[in-house]
Amino acid sequence: MQKFNQARSKIQQESFSGFSDAWLTAVEAQQFEEAKQRAGVCATVRVQIEKELTLTRTGFEARLEIANGGAFPLVNVSATLKVTLFGNATVESTNLFVIGQPELDGVTTVDGTGKIEPNSNAKATWLMLPLTEAAPIFDTKYDISGILLYSIDGVEYIQNLSPDTITVRPDPQLHLTYFHSRPVYADDPFTTAVEPVIPYQLGLLIENRGYGDARKVEIVSAQPEIIEDKKGQCLRRFCFL
Repeated sequence: MQKFNQARSKIQQESFSGFSDAWLTAVEAQQFEEAKQRAGVCATVRVQIEKELTLTRTGFEARLEIANGGAFPLVNVSATLKVTLFGNATVESTNLFVIGQPELDGVTTVDGTGKIEPNSNAKATWLMLPLTEAAPIFDTKYDISGILLYSIDGVEYIQNLSPDTITVRPDPQLHLTYFHSRPVYADDPFTTAVEPVIPYQLGLLIENRGYGDARKVEIVSAQPEIIEDKKGQCLRRFCFL
């Protein structure tokens, strides 16, 4: 009898009219949760990184794939990418990457007003560019994840996207220094005599001041140009031998 009175008192505190009212409310709540779970299973999401390794200032693609296998459209779709240090989700690193506007397929937009039709697949692809600060000295791993928000039949859902990993390597920083012989001999344009043209050496020093390897370096030589002639000496063209 005491337990009965305690149960009745609790029901009254919860503002129910009686046991039947409390029972119906509990059943409705359970049905609502089951409906949410069924609807949620219909939307399958994954984040995929097209490359596992990249250099700083070299772009790569992050792709979000959404499969809506349900009978209701996904509306109010919003997707936001997030970059964190590998293995440590508390270290926010999104500011070390430039994220472009997404290319969309099967979804109208991902800014909070998007829509994905029933029984269809959608895809959003972002071009991401790690800045030099993303890997200034050593190879650095990052997790690319995000948050997906959408609504199904009036029920709002929030999904944390499982991360995919990218390794960012430091890039080389090449500095070029040109040098040549100080005295250079050629024909004097102000004399009638034709002086001999003596070839001279033009040197190039390439210095890598970065922490990344510079591979397949190629120098494509172009014809030198006179960009300044303050003394008006009527300089003629140069050529490589």
